[in-house]
Amino acid sequence: QQDSQELMNFLLDGLHEDLNRVGQKPHVNKIESKGRNDDIIASESWRRYLLRNDSALVDRCFAQLKSHVTCVNCRTESVTFDEYSSISLPIPIKKTKIVNVIVRVLPLSSSPLSVDIEVENTDIMSDLKRILVDRLLELKVLDVESINDSYKASQSDKTPGMDYEFIDESDLMGSTTSTTPSDDDGIHSSSNSKTANNLKQSSKTDPVSIYDKVYFQFSSVLPARTSSVFKNFEMDTKQAKACSILTHVGKYDTLIAFQLEDDAPVTTKNASYSSYSSYSTDPPKPISSAHTLDVSVAKKVKPLVQTIYSTDKIEFLGYPFRLSFPTPATYNILLMKISELSRRLLREDSPYCEDYESRQLSDRPYECVICNTYTGQVRKVLEPSDDIFPALQTTEVICVVWNEWDNHFDDDQLKLVRKDTDISGTPSMEASTGKNISVYDCLNKFIEREQLANTETIYCSNCKEHLAPIKKFDLWSTPDVLVLHLKRFQYIPGQYFVHREKISELIDFPVDGLDLRKYVIGPQFADSPPIYDLYAVSHHMGGMGGGHYTATCKNFINNKWYDFNDASVSSANPQDAVSGTAYVLFYKRRQGELRWGGVVPTESPIPDT
Repeated sequence: QQDSQELMNFLLDGLHEDLNRVGQKPHVNKIESKGRNDDIIASESWRRYLLRNDSALVDRCFAQLKSHVTCVNCRTESVTFDEYSSISLPIPIKKTKIVNVIVRVLPLSSSPLSVDIEVENTDIMSDLKRILVDRLLELKVLDVESINDSYKASQSDKTPGMDYEFIDESDLMGSTTSTTPSDDDGIHSSSNSKTANNLKQSSKTDPVSIYDKVYFQFSSVLPARTSSVFKNFEMDTKQAKACSILTHVGKYDTLIAFQLEDDAPVTTKNASYSSYSSYSTDPPKPISSAHTLDVSVAKKVKPLVQTIYSTDKIEFLGYPFRLSFPTPATYNILLMKISELSRRLLREDSPYCEDYESRQLSDRPYECVICNTYTGQVRKVLEPSDDIFPALQTTEVICVVWNEWDNHFDDDQLKLVRKDTDISGTPSMEASTGKNISVYDCLNKFIEREQLANTETIYCSNCKEHLAPIKKFDLWSTPDVLVLHLKRFQYIPGQYFVHREKISELIDFPVDGLDLRKYVIGPQFADSPPIYDLYAVSHHMGGMGGGHYTATCKNFINNKWYDFNDASVSSANPQDAVSGTAYVLFYKRRQGELRWGGVVPTESPIPDT
């Protein structure tokens, strides 16, 4: 199925090239404002564009956008003026789903939390940590001050004397302040990525985001076997940066998040995205100073029928814990970590609390074993040793088996604590006003500042690194013939293929008097204001797999409207064009004509810098 907007662009490009008055096209560079007057830079950009493109279509159907790209790190802003023949308007509606996450926060003895997070269809796996941290901050499970204090304490030996200052992300998104750009071209497109920062240091060093100061790993467990991890998710791979959360987390999986004391790679069990491993293009990962191991909790259960051959069985309980260790870890280090965890799990009235640290491992109400995750069969009892602890098999798990469960173990540590929320999982408009979405809402969405995803990064020559920037568009001028494309088709990246959805909501748009005066920031003319009347609409009926295109158009000879459906043509009312199937809108300037949208090219060239 062909897209009518793509077909229209193809035809316009072809007609423009056939009518182009330029025979030999010179090479031209794009000019940045770099603090200079917008009127001058816009005129110079248009002069350079006309050196290669000059046709009747450019005269009446092309105009300029002002493009802002702001680096989230150094806040350098690159401003350019780009030509356009149609505007693709985002529809301000978000379809979300509630995803439940079991969260293991520090300290390790804390009860597991059940937290609901709101995930959009287009949120990718690498966004999961940011979404969860935002939710935990909102629920006051985490707080910025304690995170900063903990991080500064852990980093004090590495970077003494460094001071960190928290910046509200809304300040950065709303700022229009430009810093002096470097002598390079400023900002260029790239496919690499890095988390956007909202923290800065008072010293002139790389800023550290609040999301980089708290460490989480994500895994999933099966509902029938919650005591051991079924699958791990790696968040720093290219697959994680291109895979939707909703399409990757299984329908019957339970998502679990482990907060760690230090950053560490996923080294337990089978990591997700393993099907891509032989084709991975990710750069080699540096050797980490830490790794992780999962620890399950279990109790011994007497068999129902006692025989001379019967042995106690192991019954797994609750959700696993995840411990981080230095590399390499010995048996002694592992048992010491487990000892610290088990001490927190003891009941306060347990006699084992007295002189706990001085007690031998054999004189405690539990034993540490390696057992099969499915059958609970004990494969090895862990004993103190300076030997390096070997890697576990896929079906193995470290387990703390309590011998005297009822008298010594604190049952509250296994109880799931529900964090009450008021999240609604129904589709909703971003601005829930209870009214229909209008084309002005779409225009407001188009011109607002947007933090790009981690898959859409740029290179900042000032910072010398790739970051996902903040981008903003403004209408500098508008052409005599204005084409508005409603972005009804949504593409959701999946693990193996792209999921596609269509937004079918009604977008209300005026047949007469589309007023863009408050949106055009460039020069306006009283005899040719940016006020438009509709003369045609391209409609799409159906879904992503198949559909049908029709059109509603105005005859300028008799001023009547008609529906065009293949070979069938019938009379129509102007309001028939306003429907949930409207896809591409065609407007004509109501009064006067403005060649090139009113932009006048400069008479003499202006240097790039």
